[in-house]
Amino acid sequence: MTEPTLQARSGSRWRGPAWALHLLVLIVALAWPFLVDPGRFGLPTQGAFARIIGALPISDTLLRMSARSLLVWCCAMLAMLAVPWQPVVAVIVYAGVAVTYQYDLPGLHMQRSLWMTALAVTGTLVWMARRRIRLHWPPARSWPTWIMLLLTLWLAIASGLAWRRTGIWHPTPITGAPYYHDTFYWLVCLVMFVLASQFAGSRQGSFWLALVIVVMLGVRLRVLIPSVWRSEDSASLMVITMPLMWLALRACPWSRLGWWVLAGGMFLLVLSLLKKLYSTQNRAAALALCAALAAYALITRWRWALVPLLAGLVLGVGVYFSHTQYAQRFRDLLDHGPQSDSAIARLKIWHAAWEMTQDHPWTGVGPGEFPRVLHRYNAKIGFYPAHNNFLGMLAETGIPGLTLYSLLFLGMLCHLWRTGTIGGPDWPGPAARLLFPCLVAYLVVGLFISREDLPLAYILAGWGVALYNQMTGPDLLQPALPAAAH
Repeated sequence: MTEPTLQARSGSRWRGPAWALHLLVLIVALAWPFLVDPGRFGLPTQGAFARIIGALPISDTLLRMSARSLLVWCCAMLAMLAVPWQPVVAVIVYAGVAVTYQYDLPGLHMQRSLWMTALAVTGTLVWMARRRIRLHWPPARSWPTWIMLLLTLWLAIASGLAWRRTGIWHPTPITGAPYYHDTFYWLVCLVMFVLASQFAGSRQGSFWLALVIVVMLGVRLRVLIPSVWRSEDSASLMVITMPLMWLALRACPWSRLGWWVLAGGMFLLVLSLLKKLYSTQNRAAALALCAALAAYALITRWRWALVPLLAGLVLGVGVYFSHTQYAQRFRDLLDHGPQSDSAIARLKIWHAAWEMTQDHPWTGVGPGEFPRVLHRYNAKIGFYPAHNNFLGMLAETGIPGLTLYSLLFLGMLCHLWRTGTIGGPDWPGPAARLLFPCLVAYLVVGLFISREDLPLAYILAGWGVALYNQMTGPDLLQPALPAAAH
């Protein structure tokens, strides 16, 4: 037997241990809601059963919410069984579950994200062992990937430096600070970025990823969290994911009848999302939606026709809603300027963020520490995030962190612009032209709402890398060793 054959077969020895590890993590993840802190997951605790016995009205609502949460979690865990055959399933499932998260309940979501990330990693290892494939990462021709690596490394360094100052390795939940996010959230973002950059570039993978994201957003808004009044979280997710509906239609592999059925469903979903967006009364989301429309018009070949058309459409919609409460919020801001209620609060928070930067310009106060440190600079504000992605990164991670964060997303916009304009009508051009407004909407929303650690944004960025790599070179997944010569 020749040496290459022995080397090619050597990868199979890892198949059994990889499968065992994947199944072990899956079993523990399914049992986790029942074994560890069931109250935080929404399951009935001893206190809940006491309230049920006491026939208090809150008990029924508690049980209904626990059933919904448990159903979503079990379905996601069972879907992870397919990762050893199709690693892109890990990205699809996590993205679908991530859009159902409430941003102000980070502790619960951190636990779920870590379990899903562990399953994604172990499932990918099984796939590599089965296929005898080695993951060549990071790719040399995609510099945003290197920026993502450096950003994650710098966040770990900033966390260590913050630990030296405060004695706290990573932020912990504190009373009155619902917006804290664990430092390990960035590790989840990195893993999902890597998986998306490797496996989400195909037409079929892009279709299912876009479809699952928009469907789960609809489930969130209709079933899990139907109340969206003044909800920054729901408003930001809606404007970021709306272009993905058209992407799902462009990438749809179904027959003509299936395409029309999907188009009808997407049309109804768009109407529902626009109604929900109006209910949020969120000004940042309205600006981000306009920016996303402008970005899509500029990246298409028909920009000279679409730009005036969309400008007229936005103007007409603004005139139609000029006498509504939504428009009154914009008029209050124009009439009173910085003296309006929300503007005053944001300006105070931004001023505190700038003072933090002056005190810690290079290392920041530590990732996730902004709400904890804010009261030292203004005790009357309370525990809140920075309400600006760039100021939040500057205050928490210093000038290096802000520079890497900005370079990452600006680099992705450049990649998507190049892919969309050069690709033309052939794949991956249409997908890049629709991912471009998604990231533009994310950056515009981030000027007023803190979402610098939103996992969905990093999945979209990794998705853009996958599309760019499809246009510029061959697949990056190479056989670990050559096959035997005949």
